Amino acid sequence: MTGTMPWIVCLLGSTRFREAYDAENRRLTLEGKIVLTCGVWVHHEAEKENSPEVKKVLDELHLRKIDLADEVRVINVGKYVGESTKREIEYALNAFKLVTWLEGPFGTQAVCEGCSHVGYAAVGQPRAHLEFARDGWKMVPHRQNGTGGYALCPECADTPEQEIELARMAR
Repeated sequence: MTGTMPWIVCLLGSTRFREAYDAENRRLTLEGKIVLTCGVWVHHEAEKENSPEVKKVLDELHLRKIDLADEVRVINVGKYVGESTKREIEYALNAFKLVTWLEGPFGTQAVCEGCSHVGYAAVGQPRAHLEFARDGWKMVPHRQNGTGGYALCPECADTPEQEIELARMAR
């Protein structure tokens, strides 16, 4: 493969919205993105496989998918966000992942690695990274292949990487 790695998006939300997951998976894949999504569709204790032990394994596996992602896309049909999804969103934000939403009013947000400021792009903005760039935000890659990384707000955009690392360790 030549060039840079494609952007990686992890879908999360209630598994009752499988059609919305499938539609978003298709849309993002056709945009050339790698999509990490549910591998097992169990919810509401509707299937034998949905035991507490299996749920624990699947929940942990989904956190690892979030770790791999550059962006987390919340499938919040009707603006519904359940308890498991809230935990995953909090995990993603604490890992400084870009969190975007299928339905507003949340819009798109980024958390500055230097000062923890949360910035928002317009609701429904499909190219939020461009809007953040116009607003003076800087996306800093940290993987050797140039993907992933962290966001810096305009006030921290010129902060040396060593100082950013110290700020991260202090949290």
